[in-house]
Amino acid sequence: MRSYILLVLILLVVRTGSSQNNYKIVKRDIQPLYLEMYDISYLINAIQSLNNVLITGQVIDSIYYTSGDDNWYFKNINKDVIRSRNNKGLITKIESSLYSSGWEKLSETEVDYYANDTIFTYKLDLWDTQTQSFEDSRFAKFYSNGLLIEEWFKKDIIKKDIPVSIDPYRITYDYYDTLCYLLKSKITYKLQNNEWVYRYKELLSYNSYDDIKNVEYLEWDNVTWKKAYKDEYTYNDDHLQLTQTQYIWGDISSQYELSNKIINEYDTSNYLMKVIYSRWDNNSNDWIKTRRYFYERDQNGNILSDYYENKIDNEWSRDLKNNYTYTSHDLLSTYVLTKWNYETNKWDDVYTYNYEYNNIQNIVKYSFSHWDTSSNSWINDSYQDYIYNLNNNLEFIESYIWNDTLYRWDYSKIRSYIYNENENLIQESEQLFSDVINEWIHLYKNDYYLSYNSSGLLYLEGKQMSIYPNPSKGIISIELEDNMYLNKKLEVYSINGLLIKRIDLENKRDIKLLDLTPGIYIIRVEGYTSERIIII
Repeated sequence: MRSYILLVLILLVVRTGSSQNNYKIVKRDIQPLYLEMYDISYLINAIQSLNNVLITGQVIDSIYYTSGDDNWYFKNINKDVIRSRNNKGLITKIESSLYSSGWEKLSETEVDYYANDTIFTYKLDLWDTQTQSFEDSRFAKFYSNGLLIEEWFKKDIIKKDIPVSIDPYRITYDYYDTLCYLLKSKITYKLQNNEWVYRYKELLSYNSYDDIKNVEYLEWDNVTWKKAYKDEYTYNDDHLQLTQTQYIWGDISSQYELSNKIINEYDTSNYLMKVIYSRWDNNSNDWIKTRRYFYERDQNGNILSDYYENKIDNEWSRDLKNNYTYTSHDLLSTYVLTKWNYETNKWDDVYTYNYEYNNIQNIVKYSFSHWDTSSNSWINDSYQDYIYNLNNNLEFIESYIWNDTLYRWDYSKIRSYIYNENENLIQESEQLFSDVINEWIHLYKNDYYLSYNSSGLLYLEGKQMSIYPNPSKGIISIELEDNMYLNKKLEVYSINGLLIKRIDLENKRDIKLLDLTPGIYIIRVEGYTSERIIII
């Protein structure tokens, strides 16, 4: 079952949408209780203590996943940002605490800014219980003119016997031009004998439209850089990626040799409909297909289902299929995971998520159920209620788990959010209900510290814009401060600053990005100094 949970969580992280106002706290809509992730949430919270905090109208989030062997791992999605902002104030510090017999310090995150409020550094320290002080920064990022130029993670972390580990690393970034944000190279270092030494290098080149053309990967052999492999990309007339071809460096042939290939197929509306993976076979001197993905969409381009097939013993083998329905506002209504049954040759239900929204399209409830083959029916597992204050800021998330023995819903967890008079989030905390002692137990809390200018407002140079919903499933709405949409170009960049596509707004406010692979992107509009980071 946990392997299925892995898939749905990753999918929901990148596809779930909700409508939120700019500069309001946005909480992740989906966090399945069935995963029982609180066992490692402390460590996740420490390493990425900006989790769920507004960053230029967006959030920093984490994906949790398991290898299926009961060993838990996680991966942070770090959106490299221009400003760190909580409504009208700049976030300067976050203190994270765990509760034992009382509140104990866990970590401290500090954010420093240039005079124009762009981020200069972002550092995270862990509390050392022996020295009763914060250790030297474990994790840090450094920016220049809004561009990430360096990041590092200094020490390995294994806390409280939790099987989660991060190896120390350092990454430096170099750009062709700070105005066009095109990444030129990326160098990764490893920590060896307490010194940073080269490990990998990535070199990037672009076509005349600033679409990424080649990425060459080099490995350090303690003396010099050695070629390892490279990726080449092709695009259609709308700058949508058609192919990605990978070449492996041949030490004997002293040249790049074909290895793997990905082909994307689109319909006439440029919606992604099929992805084919192939490997190069030297014996037949041809490409051999290994995996393929299929997408079914409605007339608006919304994904109704997607599934993949692997080629095993020259036969295509199916496994899992995802099915989606939406509300009239194009928000996810139901998600059902199914598994292919080779005996009956049909898709069998595995589990489902259901979502409910209020009249302003904020999520108010989600529930999780699994399919029981013995009773041939859905069985309740868990649900969450989302409660908002009068300003539509999220105030509580109440979690419940179904009790099969007593046939009732039992409290599981509650997450609380406290705001100041400016509607800034100043504290979030979580409690777990213990049915053993029949009491709520504190788990963790984050305290947020902010700075304001003399008026209590943050001054922003240049024109501003807002984008919603975020996360989205491929369709976004954009609002410009001056309402001037004609002759404006919207640009979509990867999180590394690579230009992916340009779109002429032409007085359009609703933008379709359904052709993009699910992930994190930066949105810019000509003439606007602000940026927005979106999840699709």
